Amino acid sequence: MTKVIYNPRFVNTWQDAENIDVGYPYTAYIWIPTQLRGIRQMLVHLYVEKYRKCSDITASRDLGTKTSVAEGEHRHQMFDYMGPGGVPGLNRSLRFKNSLGGNVTTNWTTDASTNIYTFGTESSHAHDVVLGSHTHATHSGIDEDAVLATANVSCILYDPSDNIEHNFGIVQTGEGDVELDLTTYFRPINERGLWYLVFSIDADEARLRLMFMQEGIY
Repeated sequence: MTKVIYNPRFVNTWQDAENIDVGYPYTAYIWIPTQLRGIRQMLVHLYVEKYRKCSDITASRDLGTKTSVAEGEHRHQMFDYMGPGGVPGLNRSLRFKNSLGGNVTTNWTTDASTNIYTFGTESSHAHDVVLGSHTHATHSGIDEDAVLATANVSCILYDPSDNIEHNFGIVQTGEGDVELDLTTYFRPINERGLWYLVFSIDADEARLRLMFMQEGIY
């Protein structure tokens, strides 16, 4: 009689990344399913990288007075044609702007149902236009800020019941990478479900990138 021992092993890897600053810690999750019988290895490789963000810049400039030149013969629109006149004896309704920029409607007797323009000029002329101080918001894409060399990143491991399984303390200072071996805290598996790591930084801001490796037995 031959006895077959069924002992399926698996290796699972995944990664995650997120920005972090003093006011916003970063939580990374580890799922331990109920079917899992044991953990052989649980490793996390942490990279502390430059903080990444979308950069919006407001640019300001005083352009002073510019000269606008109209070349050759041209004309200017004076009135918008609105439709048939609304006053007895006046067959056209037209619109123009007052000194405050508001719309004013007037009724005339005219030959055509069109807008009304000035006569064309015979020569070029210019207007001085004042362009004072003003701002424009521009989007410059992704921006990266270096991590403060003395900024400390700390880590705490929690179990599914929100109890602290282990406080690693400071795991990395400034930019760089470090590997955390979590195997001890999952052998044996005290509780299945959603475990999680909470990373915090004591100064400045950074981007954290995590590479997980989980080897287990079903």
